[in-house]
Amino acid sequence: MASSTHEASASALGYTFQAQLALLELLRGQEDRPDGAISLELHDDVAWEEDGRPVELLQVKHHIRSVRSLGDKDDDVWRTIQSWMDTHAPGDEYGPILTLVTTQEARPGTAMAALKAPNPAPAQALDLLITAAQESEARGTKDARAAFLALQPAQRAVFVQRMRVIDGSPSIDDLYAQVRVKLRVSRPKIRFDAVSCGDVARSGGVVILVDQSSEDGFSSDPVVLELGDDGRGGWFGAIGG
Repeated sequence: MASSTHEASASALGYTFQAQLALLELLRGQEDRPDGAISLELHDDVAWEEDGRPVELLQVKHHIRSVRSLGDKDDDVWRTIQSWMDTHAPGDEYGPILTLVTTQEARPGTAMAALKAPNPAPAQALDLLITAAQESEARGTKDARAAFLALQPAQRAVFVQRMRVIDGSPSIDDLYAQVRVKLRVSRPKIRFDAVSCGDVARSGGVVILVDQSSEDGFSSDPVVLELGDDGRGGWFGAIGG
C-alpha cells in the first residue's frame, strides 16, 4: 500500500510540475512565438504548436531533491527515446524538435551533456548513445535500446540531430517563483496566483487566471493565462492580456 501511495503521489506531482512548466514556457515564448500554442498530453508531455502542428515536443522529468546526475544508460533517457520513436518518425528531418527537460544535471562526457543547448553536438551524442545502447544491460530499457539500434544509420543521425537537453530545470518549488519573475518583467504591477493541474482537471474546462489588482491598489490590465481541454484528448494553453 505504501508503495502504491508513493507512486500515485509522485505521478500527481509530476503532472502538476508538467502543467506549471507549460505556464512558464508560455511566458518565456510569448515574444519568440507570439502565434504559438502550448498543448499538454497530446503530442507529448508538453508541446509547442503552430497552426495545429507540433514544432517542439518536450518530455518532462521531475525528481525531488535528486543528487544523482543523468547518464546515457538511465531509464529516463530511454523511456524518452522510446516515446519519441513511438509517436513520430525518427528519420523525419522536418519533424519537431525533441527536447528532454529534467531537474537532474547531465553527467559530463555523456550524450545528454553533448545535447545541451545552446551548442549541441549531435554527432558526438549519436556515438555515445549507440555505445550506451550496446553496453547497457538494464532490462527495463532493453526494447527501447533495441529499437534505437534497429534504425537505419541515416535515420538515427537525423533523430539525434533533432534532440535537445535542458538539464537543471527548476524544481516544482521554484517554478512558481520564476513565473512571478516573468510576469513582473512584463507587467510589474500584476499579482499572479498559480493554479495546479489538478484544479484544471476538476474544473472540466478552460481555466482563466486573471488578477486585475495592482500592488499599489490601482487597477491594471489583467494577465490572462488559459489552460484547458482542447477536445483532442490533450490540454492547451494560451496567454493574453
